[in-house]
Amino acid sequence: MKKNKLVFCIGISGSGKSFLRSQLEDKFGNKIKAICPDDLRKSVLGDINKQDENDKIFAIAANKTKESLKNNYITYFDATGLNWSQNKKSIIDYTENLNIEVLILFFMDSEDLELCKERIFQDLLQGKDRSKVPENISDKQHEKFMICMKNALDDDNIPSNWSIILYNSNEFKFILNLLKG
Repeated sequence: MKKNKLVFCIGISGSGKSFLRSQLEDKFGNKIKAICPDDLRKSVLGDINKQDENDKIFAIAANKTKESLKNNYITYFDATGLNWSQNKKSIIDYTENLNIEVLILFFMDSEDLELCKERIFQDLLQGKDRSKVPENISDKQHEKFMICMKNALDDDNIPSNWSIILYNSNEFKFILNLLKG
């Protein structure tokens, strides 16, 4: 039996998580479900930038993720995810009692802080509906990303059905093949 897949993104704002999501949605159509806290902030709270109800938003995201996985969708979790121990707990919770392959994508463009800040600036300049991330928050995200990645790579207790992938934005075909296989 083919394993269902959870793609769990880890990367700072502007690192390409939502861009990859749109590429995968174009390829897989209704076979993929994207769960994005920013999208939920907009639909539930009316403001993509409203950060003061994150517990509520992430509870909704968790329920949507579990539902998507149970219904055999490729599930793409699109959030910064900069705390390894919290990510690990969430993934275990989402996939409990399910035959799920987990692809944890570390978006390596996160290492290039200036590139990510420029992408955010350009998106906002073009009027894209995205979260407005202040530069000081981008700086903090960058620090947290580096720690999160180190903690994940140093973790000796990764379940056998999980793969940690250091994703570069030019590797779309590689990810596509992993999801098709």
